[in-house]
Amino acid sequence: MIEIRSVRLSGLLLAFSVGLFAEDGGTLHRAGDAVRGTEPTAQSASASDDGDHRAHGHTSGLSNEASEVIVETLVIGAAALVLAPFALAQDALHDDGGFDHPVPVPEPVMRATTPRVVISGSVDYGRVDGNLDRVTAELDLRSRWRIDLSTRWAFYRERLANGGEDHVAIGTTALWYRAAQGERSSLRVGVGANTWHDQIGTTWGVMFGLGADVVPIEHLVFGAGAEIGSIEHVSAWRLRATVGGAWRWFEPYAGWDAFRVGGVDLGGPVAGLRLWF
Repeated sequence: MIEIRSVRLSGLLLAFSVGLFAEDGGTLHRAGDAVRGTEPTAQSASASDDGDHRAHGHTSGLSNEASEVIVETLVIGAAALVLAPFALAQDALHDDGGFDHPVPVPEPVMRATTPRVVISGSVDYGRVDGNLDRVTAELDLRSRWRIDLSTRWAFYRERLANGGEDHVAIGTTALWYRAAQGERSSLRVGVGANTWHDQIGTTWGVMFGLGADVVPIEHLVFGAGAEIGSIEHVSAWRLRATVGGAWRWFEPYAGWDAFRVGGVDLGGPVAGLRLWF
């Protein structure tokens, strides 16, 4: 009898410990469920509000036909968003459409001889909520021939209720074309790939983007961007706007980076530093 009770007690303790360690779902867990089209765990479902829960459940239950319609709609919408402003922008910026142009940069960064390639690197910090924060690093190469290349990686860390942590890295690498530019501003369109990496593995998606940079006065820099695309089974979109002050090679900046993956909010305010080379 004592042995039977010991076995039952051991089983209960084991079940409790498994349940305790399984309840590690948070915001990143919900986003990962949406990306892979899997059902949320009890903990991750309860952590979401009603709106996010409905969005997640709807997305993960999509048929292949519905997913194709969504992808086609994203492509058409991105194309319309990207192409519409260019004809007006070229006229407003007095752009002749040539392929050999100086790269628009803040005036304190300008050199005596304009380089063929301008490189900028930035690191910023943002907080999504009280338990979830991120560090984002970006490298941007801009050429005289209007072709740019950028890569950006956001590293998320979330503190969970059971004392553990969850980590996710989300990357975007894109090729850009500066369709319109002037001495103090530029407008560019890009296409690239989104990457999601967590403890389960790595998955991919596509990205279509539109970016603008404006230097209205010598030391002031405005930047804005819109991206729409996918990561595996769900949509991913971003709206970002920053304002910075350029001094020599340094540009501290702050702004807002709105970013959603599968209906899960992973964006918020940002502040960082950009270096020009």
